Amino acid sequence: FLADRERAAEVSPHDEAQLKEASRLSYTQPTQIARHMLLIYSRAIREDTNFVWGYYHRGVLRYLANDSDGALADLRQCFTFPDSHVQDYAALHIWLVRSQRGEAAEADAELSTYFRGRENQNPWEAQIARFLLGQITEEQFSSAAAGDDAERKRSQFYYYSAMKKLL
Repeated sequence: FLADRERAAEVSPHDEAQLKEASRLSYTQPTQIARHMLLIYSRAIREDTNFVWGYYHRGVLRYLANDSDGALADLRQCFTFPDSHVQDYAALHIWLVRSQRGEAAEADAELSTYFRGRENQNPWEAQIARFLLGQITEEQFSSAAAGDDAERKRSQFYYYSAMKKLL
């Protein structure tokens, strides 16, 4: 989450000061951090309606705050922009939201349809989808996290593995 916040600050420099301020909040108060970050992203999106990563991050925060309708609205908004990476991550989080809502079959179908034929465009994100869909084991997913950009991939491996286990 905090790594994503730093990434968002790089994408939207006008919010960098507020995002850095949020990082100074105590890590023992995750609810306060989430609320604060939701306000920051909402303000940033009002200022720049084309802030695609803002919609994504706010969607993830809403998901973590148990606002599944708000999360889905923001995550689906990501598909109105041409950035395939944000679309891939939005699709993955839509699967998480819908699965948590008890819509597992629909979530599987939507994610499977989205990633069909996209394995060569963003192969790591396609591996995450294959793991979530049960097409590869956790061990295979872990092995896929090696190589280029291993630190980011390992972080995401742990995140998606934990989220799947929580479901």
